[in-house]
Amino acid sequence: MAVQLTLKDFAKPPRGAAAVWQARVPVATPFGDFVVELGSAPDAELLAVANELAAFVSANFGDVFEVVFTDFQRACEDRQWMRGCDVPLRLAYDRVPEFVRDRTISVRRERSGSVSGVIFLVPEWNVEHGIELFLRDGQLVRSDD
Repeated sequence: MAVQLTLKDFAKPPRGAAAVWQARVPVATPFGDFVVELGSAPDAELLAVANELAAFVSANFGDVFEVVFTDFQRACEDRQWMRGCDVPLRLAYDRVPEFVRDRTISVRRERSGSVSGVIFLVPEWNVEHGIELFLRDGQLVRSDD
């Protein structure tokens, strides 16, 4: 079943809080739950991008997992770093998601008026920068590729 977020699915931010509209229910996947955030009040364009990304992570969570696992393997090359992050070096493939603390789909309107969306993950070995993923022509692309 495809994810279809509507205006009613988002909670207005509390007064005085950052103007982030958050979906009341995260997008559940076998890789973990993804929180959906909009940088301003929901409109058709923001919802369309949010739904595109939510549908992608629902149907292609394995692709997201592969990017995270590859990042984990690369991070393991620095044993000292991983020790400092309290992340085991020899994690079984299926245990890597346990070490991803945040999974977010974030959509916002740029100053130019265009709408952009990102899949943002924060693994324990990369809490400062995280992993940003974009969809380009239906393909997952890292922001640093």
